[in-house]
Amino acid sequence: MTDKVCLRCDWSGAIRDDTCPRCGADLFSAGPGKAGTEAEPPAPVLAEQRTERSWRASAAAVIIVVVAVAAVVTVQRHTPQEASNEAVDTGRRGFLITSAPEGDGARMWIWDLGADTAAPGPLLPRTPEELIYSYEVQAGWIGITSSVGAGVSASVLRHLGPDDRPLQVARGDAVAWVPSSSSVSVLRSHPAGACTRIDVSTWMVSIRTSEERFDGVRCGEPVAFARDRNLPYLTIERGEVPTTMRVGQGYTQPIVPGYRLLSVSADGDLLVQRPGGGLALAYLAPAGTTPVPIGGHGQTLDPIRVLGWSADASQAFVFGIYDNAQGIFRVTVGPQPRPRPPVLLLATNAIDLQLSATAGGDLYVATDGAVSLVHGDLVEPVSAPPGAPAPVGPVLWVATLPYSPAEG
Repeated sequence: MTDKVCLRCDWSGAIRDDTCPRCGADLFSAGPGKAGTEAEPPAPVLAEQRTERSWRASAAAVIIVVVAVAAVVTVQRHTPQEASNEAVDTGRRGFLITSAPEGDGARMWIWDLGADTAAPGPLLPRTPEELIYSYEVQAGWIGITSSVGAGVSASVLRHLGPDDRPLQVARGDAVAWVPSSSSVSVLRSHPAGACTRIDVSTWMVSIRTSEERFDGVRCGEPVAFARDRNLPYLTIERGEVPTTMRVGQGYTQPIVPGYRLLSVSADGDLLVQRPGGGLALAYLAPAGTTPVPIGGHGQTLDPIRVLGWSADASQAFVFGIYDNAQGIFRVTVGPQPRPRPPVLLLATNAIDLQLSATAGGDLYVATDGAVSLVHGDLVEPVSAPPGAPAPVGPVLWVATLPYSPAEG
């Protein structure tokens, strides 16, 4: 006798037969006995199969995605990229304004240093001797000094397109631009018996008017003319003895007798030279000044030409000879008891030597048409952009252009 149960009518009891005595349905053992009578219900098996299939499907999907991503990366790495239309970034900033001979005159060129491109600018009647620009003038223009006959002219370029033409501001024996290029002083001289009549006037470019600064007779010949942001300076030589003086409103005041003026900073620091002597620095003072030689160990810098000044007027760059070396020297002129010895930046014996300082203190130097960037103690050659000729004459660095060079 075995305990059995009927799943149809819920009868249970001990019986030998395999059929229910109540309803005749098959009976099942109620104890843990026979194989086959305790088969697991289908539902749990089904759920387990579904779980396994779901895991397998997810794993397959992940594998497909990984394979697809790997394939895309492989294709991208091994497929040549199309040429980019964006401008090349050379790491340099700003623009270099140059000139080069063309016909009977000179064509201005604007180098985009960052993109390594160049655009032609205006055609000038002659190669300029000086280019000047400052951001102090909001309207913006390029000041130009050019030789004209026995004298020089000061003109401005208000645009840098190929069709722009220089507008002459003034003409005389010598001109001296204010560092901002907002105005320019003009020197004219005429014989007056054994002496010379000297006339100095200043032209305000923005309002196109001039003011007379000095008109008088002085014995001697004017041999140098320059100015800072406030005043013009003049050197008159008589019997081979020079005297450098400031030009006031209606008067001249000798300030450095026995020295010839070579250049003056925007702040009024004068680089001067005694005949046959070396370069010296003169700080202006109410009681007069005694020039201090620039050099050390019994040597002085023999100047050939002052090339320019740093943007903050604390350093001058002089082409000259010092300590048996010829080249471009940096001269520090900031306030100090005694000027420091000059520092050689670039050794050169170039004939056409030009320089322009950047706002950050770097220098763009042109030596017989070859351009270099001087950054600290490093000198890096700068190739002319495609289509641009080698520069002749002055170069001028500017951070941004107030004009738009012609395209194409």
